[in-house]
Amino acid sequence: MYSTLFHFSFVTVVCICSSIIAFGQKEFLVTIEPITGSFTVIDSLSDVHLIQTMPAYTTYDNNNHRFIFKGVDFDANNRLYTIDAPTGDILTNPLFPQLTDISDNIIETQFDSELNTLYGLHWDNSDQQEYLVSIDLTSGVHTIISGLPGVHAIAVGLTTYDENNHHYIFHGLDNSGYHHLYTVDAVSGLILSQPIINSSDNLGIMQYDVNTNELFALRWESSTQTEYIVLLNQITGSYTTVCNVLGVQSIILFPSYATYDSNSHHFIFSGGVSNNWKLFSVDTQTGQVISNPVFPVLSDPNDNLIELQFDNTSNILYGLHWDNYYSNTVGIKPPQSDFVFNAYPNPFTEKCTIELDNPYQEIIVLLYDENGRIVSKQVGANTSSIIISRENLPKGFYQATIIGDHILLGTTKINVL
Repeated sequence: MYSTLFHFSFVTVVCICSSIIAFGQKEFLVTIEPITGSFTVIDSLSDVHLIQTMPAYTTYDNNNHRFIFKGVDFDANNRLYTIDAPTGDILTNPLFPQLTDISDNIIETQFDSELNTLYGLHWDNSDQQEYLVSIDLTSGVHTIISGLPGVHAIAVGLTTYDENNHHYIFHGLDNSGYHHLYTVDAVSGLILSQPIINSSDNLGIMQYDVNTNELFALRWESSTQTEYIVLLNQITGSYTTVCNVLGVQSIILFPSYATYDSNSHHFIFSGGVSNNWKLFSVDTQTGQVISNPVFPVLSDPNDNLIELQFDNTSNILYGLHWDNYYSNTVGIKPPQSDFVFNAYPNPFTEKCTIELDNPYQEIIVLLYDENGRIVSKQVGANTSSIIISRENLPKGFYQATIIGDHILLGTTKINVL
């Protein structure tokens, strides 16, 4: 799996699970021109103070042109916003999530336009169980559809949805620590397939093409320093390479920077090239890069443009834009960087410390050998750091997976000397 802004280094990994939020006095709903990277403001979202990007909450209703995301209002309340995309009007904004146990969560929302239903993944700490749930857009109340037996943790940002067959698709870990590509029937909650996948394959953001019934993903190959688009097999977990995207040196792996145009079969994502961020549109049928303008083009480096969502009914690319001008009037500043977790020393001979951004009730670190076998498991409670002991591990490189409160925080390479 990927780090958030950059591909793996052996020392520091930018974590993919941080609840990065965009600060601002006002947020704007905008349309984006994929060819040029320019954007046009539709309207301000006067009730919205913050946008939460990770775990993933933003999704889109193609039939009714509704932009759906989790945000925070000016009274610091978490709300589920539903926006009429053509006008920018706020349709509903109930409190969300409505949970009695702070150890519970609801994450990774996906909207089924045909069933007019919002889905999400819900961890219930008292049950020690992951559930598929539906969420009412008006009330914010969730309803359990079914438990997902054997699912222990969710890889945040690595979910997508097949509206043709009503399948919720996500990357998760089982109770033994192995990575799976799960396909779940959203109506019944039945797990249809769950092939094991290798975390060292670095499979990233997934997008589903509803016109070809194909599942695509980004994949970084560290040996060649190349970004690829691959076609995933949901039954076997195997993949075939569609194309490489030459020149891409890093990916912003928040799903808020990627979307999919099923009409033109364009995988749209933000990639770093020679110190510039660009908006790539890649044809998944031909492998051709259709466009890659500099993106976003902003007059103030503290501005941002996030949460890309493509409307496949009206062929419009939407996003959320925060303008730093408004924050300057009230002294609010945006975050300077995404949080990182550190692995040090790395390489190591006896012990390595994993240091995270804040405490978790449960932290698990799993080490995998080059064959994908789990060779070490370390568990910590109510802590923000955990020590990996070498014990009897032979020298070599290992893949470390870090799980915090049943959310996959990230992975990195660990070198044992």
